[in-house]
Amino acid sequence: MKEVQERNSAAEADRLRKLQNQYDTKNKEYSKFLKFQAPPADFFRGDAAMAAKYGQFDTVTGLPAVDAEGAPLAEKALAKLKKEQDKYAATYDDLAKKEKETGKYSTLKAEMDAIQVALKGSN
Repeated sequence: MKEVQERNSAAEADRLRKLQNQYDTKNKEYSKFLKFQAPPADFFRGDAAMAAKYGQFDTVTGLPAVDAEGAPLAEKALAKLKKEQDKYAATYDDLAKKEKETGKYSTLKAEMDAIQVALKGSN
């Protein structure tokens, strides 16, 4: 009797661990999706640290045009920022495409909510 109870307890602990791992994996992916919600043109403007670092942003590209003191940015610095924005844009486009084609991130949130309910119900 005691052995059966111990086995059941161990199986339940294993199930909860697996559920928690599933939740953590889905949460990590969903957090990445949320991080890339702003369009690439708003990448620098939407970041408070960047907004404080730069004075003006190009209205079309969203790239910083001048620094906080109002001095124009050097070409090398501008190229570096453009590369960073392009990297963001590639990820943004990939995630947006996945969401549009499959609704992956909408269902991911629902799955996370269901796992949370199961975890809370087990306590």
